[in-house]
Amino acid sequence: GIPPEAQADTIVVRWNDVAALERAMALHGRETACVVTEGVMSNMGVIPPKPGYLLRMQELCQEYGALFYLDETVTGFRLAAGGCAELYGLSPDIVTYGKALGGGLPMAMIGGRAEVMAGLEWGKVLHFGTHNAGRLALHVTKTMLETMLADNQAGFRRIKNLGKAMADEVRKVAKHSNRHKIVVQGVNSMFQIFFTDLEEVTDYRDFCGHVDRAKFRDFALRLMDKGIYMNPSATLHSLSSVVHSEADIAATVTAMTQVLEEMP
Repeated sequence: GIPPEAQADTIVVRWNDVAALERAMALHGRETACVVTEGVMSNMGVIPPKPGYLLRMQELCQEYGALFYLDETVTGFRLAAGGCAELYGLSPDIVTYGKALGGGLPMAMIGGRAEVMAGLEWGKVLHFGTHNAGRLALHVTKTMLETMLADNQAGFRRIKNLGKAMADEVRKVAKHSNRHKIVVQGVNSMFQIFFTDLEEVTDYRDFCGHVDRAKFRDFALRLMDKGIYMNPSATLHSLSSVVHSEADIAATVTAMTQVLEEMP
């Protein structure tokens, strides 16, 4: 299990709140090993960082001597070829990838600055794994990267354009069905629909206090009856892929329009 010391040694700071982060670093920065964050909050739908938030986090890490650890498990190879680091101009000390990296197979990766990664050499820091460097997963990963990076990253451009187009079309539908109070938030290929009285969901507290998860579940299940699959958990999100098309967007929008009219 997880020892209680792990929690005792962790300081949780409200996300997207620069002032709270600055206070925490002023109090604990000199004894902080690293600051860990996602580039886009991805387990509460899709919550983008406020402008400059991640860059300020990186600056504070440099100022206090803490490592800046960017968790790109969800966002890596989805939002851009270089993930959130590319999208927001970041240079993390440590970065982790997973999910899309393996093209459907279990695959994860740790990267970082050379002097940080040197800690793994010759067992200085133990890193065991039954499937480390598994040949099948590595081959699929290589194929995914070659496919998505071909023609000057045409694959990444496609999923970005499809994702943004889908989010924009859903916003149009929501505007016509404003009795349901819908907010659509997305970053490139990722988006989520929130049933909420807020104009924007910016952190965990907003999500827990103001997002109607039961209504979203009802919405998603009704969509399934019309042949459109959307994960019924509001904590997750939807993603575009290279096999999606503009026709898929049109069919989804039609089904959503019907469902919103049918919902109480």
